[in-house]
Amino acid sequence: MDTTTPALSDFRDFDAFVDYAFDGIGYKTTRDNLGLYVQSRLLTIDRKNSEVSGAHLAPAPHKADAYRQKLTRSTLNEWPTEAVTERLWALAYQIMPNASAWIIDSSGIPKKGDKSVGVAHQYCGELGKLANCQVLVSVHLSTSTLSLPLIMDLFLPEEWAFDPDRRAEVGVPEDIEFRSKPQMAVDQIDRLLDAGCAQKVVVADADFGANQEFRKSLQMRGLEYMGGTRKNVTVMRPNKLRHHDQEAMSLFEVAKALPDKAFCTITWREGTKGELSSRFAALRVVPAQGRHFGKELEEEQWLLIEWPEGEKEPRHYWFSNLSQRTSIRRLVRLAMLRWRIERDYQDLKQELGLKDYQGRMWRGFHHHLVLCMAAMYYLALHRQVFPPEARAVDWPRQAKP
Repeated sequence: MDTTTPALSDFRDFDAFVDYAFDGIGYKTTRDNLGLYVQSRLLTIDRKNSEVSGAHLAPAPHKADAYRQKLTRSTLNEWPTEAVTERLWALAYQIMPNASAWIIDSSGIPKKGDKSVGVAHQYCGELGKLANCQVLVSVHLSTSTLSLPLIMDLFLPEEWAFDPDRRAEVGVPEDIEFRSKPQMAVDQIDRLLDAGCAQKVVVADADFGANQEFRKSLQMRGLEYMGGTRKNVTVMRPNKLRHHDQEAMSLFEVAKALPDKAFCTITWREGTKGELSSRFAALRVVPAQGRHFGKELEEEQWLLIEWPEGEKEPRHYWFSNLSQRTSIRRLVRLAMLRWRIERDYQDLKQELGLKDYQGRMWRGFHHHLVLCMAAMYYLALHRQVFPPEARAVDWPRQAKP
């Protein structure tokens, strides 16, 4: 990871940010086009595809098509995304020196048709149902008040991964194989570790945390985690392990068996309508997944249960391998950090045009992701680091057609 990040105060000027993010990448024309694409993400318009953005950025109507081509070339031309992302990582750690977590999640981008890379009929979280969409898997660096994406990758469904004609049509690299979303997340974490990024507690929802192999992979890498899980997952109590005939219980059964005094009210942050709090219980368990198939049991760990007052059953469950000395308050605050990633995707999709990309190619789509990330970093610098009076004059200029 780049260790020569300038002082944050050096990024007040948009051009200085562009010079840093794309330093050493190709010709100056290439770097200028990349900066133009980042600028297009910051426009205050509803649609941010290349055609609409090009018309807004062009200094005169007759130059609109030339600007559209500049934006298109910035995604389709070859340039090293790894070099840009590593510079952004260094910046993220500088913006958030007290970051406490790597948050993992997936998010769907609804799409019409099935020609764009990775589009399939699959679950789309944005719509809350099965639909034609592309799905991203991402890792975000987070504090309780700010988070930024470190990596965003496209999930390649099986119908794409094992179809050579479809792969060739959109330029999927030969070394890209089918990987489940948890496998993708582990690979992303390995990239961060290999780059020397300071490791954080991994926070994930049940799509990842309920996967035993995912938890074991984190454990093998010496990483702490707070992973959501599901009520039908089974566990055993540590003090019963000597009894080989012990019946494993589902998390729902465990929660129902707990006395009311096992739950306490914890407040984890201030929301827009006041303090956010709920009832939680924390106890030590041993996950029993795969027990009857000869698989080795996982180590003893925390089970955190949220059961709000007045509800008929618990709302959420989490596994965590944090130290046995960890307080329930810290467990809760880490578990509830995941809301940050939903805000990130909301900003990326609604404010920065993440969902407006109209190209079909693998390279173009991933370049688009990195450039949307760069725009989000620029916004974070000006929202978090610089005072409001400085922001009003430091936005990149928007030429009108």
